Amino acid sequence: MTATPQRKCMLVVDDEPANCELMARIFETEYEVHAAADGEQGLALARRLRPDVVITDQRMPAMSGVDLLTHLKEELPHTIRVMLTGYSDYASLLDAVNVARIHYYVEKPFHTVDLRTVVRALVRSAELEAEREQREAQLERLVQARTSELTEANRQLAAANQRLLELAIRDGLTGMFNHSYLLEHLQIEVARSARYRRSFSLLFADVDDFKQVNDRFGHPVGDAVLKHIARLFLPLSSGTRGSDVAARYGGEEFCVVLTETQVEGACTKAERIRAAVAAIDWQSVDARLVQPVTVSIGVATYPDHATTVDGLIEVADKALYQAKAAGKNRVVVAADATSG
Repeated sequence: MTATPQRKCMLVVDDEPANCELMARIFETEYEVHAAADGEQGLALARRLRPDVVITDQRMPAMSGVDLLTHLKEELPHTIRVMLTGYSDYASLLDAVNVARIHYYVEKPFHTVDLRTVVRALVRSAELEAEREQREAQLERLVQARTSELTEANRQLAAANQRLLELAIRDGLTGMFNHSYLLEHLQIEVARSARYRRSFSLLFADVDDFKQVNDRFGHPVGDAVLKHIARLFLPLSSGTRGSDVAARYGGEEFCVVLTETQVEGACTKAERIRAAVAAIDWQSVDARLVQPVTVSIGVATYPDHATTVDGLIEVADKALYQAKAAGKNRVVVAADATSG
């Protein structure tokens, strides 16, 4: 049975029939939902249906969720790949991120509203990317057919790319998630942590004396500095995990959302990032950077320091300000900032 033109196609792969039925109830109004009882059956169905979204459990007989999604990454690269995983199954999660290149993972037990919101966001992002590719292809054909309109075609391409850039979830300079995506992710993380009584932490970092770098050496050098520092915040760098979300908050400010992380673990990761930045040979970036470039980091944990998105950002920012006032190039916890 193929999906109707009005609704997208979703494939759910789980060896528990109750889970498949639950997914069907969650998404039946928006998707043509198909189910498979194991990975091999799911792969066969995916090849036939070419679904827009695949949601699979990790632990199944014969073929695991990671193996299934790895096949789909190669055969159906535009299909959105979501994996359900248990709380302690982080080894498989790393494989899912590095090998299967999943778009998102959902930890069991999950909240249906959270799952629906995540899938909608992923589908919308994929739609924007498809629109971008289609628009670029149309413009390329127009340029080839009408060389006399080259200037206008280039103007339209630049305008289309600019609009898409504003809608995208990635920061154009660093490749990190942007401010809007960070706030959306924090909303989801607060809701999930409140429901399941779990903790997560927020790191708020700022490049020390960054204005001096721009004023003395120009914005190209400043941009190079930001890009080098940004790499240390990305997943699997400086002790961060694939489940952590790093974003450019704005200017020279960066944030990292550390899932399932209490304040002690957050401080350890913040210190690793701080030390990694301080250890960079900045003259290899630009010979004029004789003085080291450092970062200061504020740490806040849900629910210890705040229970809302605005509250977490505020207390982490205050901790960051305290780190600056105390001499920079250091990590300060929100509790320390509020006690002084």
